[in-house]
Amino acid sequence: MHEFDNTEECVAALRKKYDRILTTHLSSDAISLYDIDFKGSIALVFGSERFGVSEEMRKLADGNFIIPQLGVIRSLNISVACAVSIYEAMRQKQLAGHYRESRMPREQYDTLWQEWGFKAEDMKEEEMDK
Repeated sequence: MHEFDNTEECVAALRKKYDRILTTHLSSDAISLYDIDFKGSIALVFGSERFGVSEEMRKLADGNFIIPQLGVIRSLNISVACAVSIYEAMRQKQLAGHYRESRMPREQYDTLWQEWGFKAEDMKEEEMDK
């Protein structure tokens, strides 16, 4: 997790790691979450529930996206919006085969597993083979 007090510094850090930056914003040019190609490297920026993403961030981003919804209410709780978006990204990446092999070194994987309080017997057999 990284915190920034400066929008331009945040965007610069995101640009070093991601090819595209998209913000959640209900606008006429916003694309559907389901039209984003998550097989690439994309950063999603979520705003506060009350004020949304700042205008400065929207100007520096590559575009906006929305999560299609039915009914009168056109917003989701931020935790729900993040979960839905991350799940869609994971679904697309899984279909594309991005998760067939672990990219994390085994030693780092084992360390994280222990830090999170899991024991070896908690691991699924397929996880132990990675």
